[in-house]
Amino acid sequence: MLKDIRNPQYWNQLWQQNLGKHMGGDPVEHWNKKAKSFAKMVETGEGNKRINGVIDFLKKQNVLWDNMKILDIGCGPGNFALPFAQLGAQVTAMDPAPNMLEALKEQLVSKNVKNIEVVQGLWEELDIREMGWHKKFDLVFASQSPGLRDMETLEKMNECSTQYCFATGFDGNRQMTLYDAFFQQYFDRPYIKNSHDIIFLINLIYSLGHRPTVEFLNLSRTEKYPTEEIKKNIKEISVSEGLQLEKFDEEIEKFLAAQPQNEAGSYTQSIRQVIGMVLWQPEIYL
Repeated sequence: MLKDIRNPQYWNQLWQQNLGKHMGGDPVEHWNKKAKSFAKMVETGEGNKRINGVIDFLKKQNVLWDNMKILDIGCGPGNFALPFAQLGAQVTAMDPAPNMLEALKEQLVSKNVKNIEVVQGLWEELDIREMGWHKKFDLVFASQSPGLRDMETLEKMNECSTQYCFATGFDGNRQMTLYDAFFQQYFDRPYIKNSHDIIFLINLIYSLGHRPTVEFLNLSRTEKYPTEEIKKNIKEISVSEGLQLEKFDEEIEKFLAAQPQNEAGSYTQSIRQVIGMVLWQPEIYL
């Protein structure tokens, strides 16, 4: 067993097995649908704890400095790209979803930010030499990015970096009150969503010969969902895990009828999660 856990392929295979349980569908369409909610999360302050926690960690490690070059993989609506740019970095922000990038571009105009280059593409498919990105960036950054998904996409980060790489992922399962209650009632267990558990990335990085710095960030927030949105979400996550119910819609209606509703007719879900932050240098210490 000790021989196995020091083999990068061991952790790479475990990661793929875990991802295979949770991934499917069109990733671009999936993130297009998330664009508004991701942008809104920061506007309402719910996402600032995570953003500030990550930036504070990077500052503490002396990773951020003026006019540095940063590649943000899976930038979304710019939740990290914009703060990096405002700190004086030259940022290349890439994402596969056009709606995410449109939300970012709107903010570039409204905030008059000039030092962000926007690139659309899938990290796992992008040719970094064709893009001229080989050893171009001081920091290659990926916050819970689905594009970082195996040894090949990890090595691409190393190849783009001259000094540092950084990534985040979930530490174990998230607690999500509405989803957990539904799953507990109908399937006798909480909702399990751990496809991007940081354990695989940390151990893969270490087994490849890097020596990462790791810290954890405890976060909590609330999200509000209109009735039709929460119905759709519950059905999607149930089907995605291969769970089936007779008269699915009626069962969801019955479940929601027993949950407290806000004045506006929406439902509130409390979310607790721990985020793992991993910083490493591209050099190998073997």
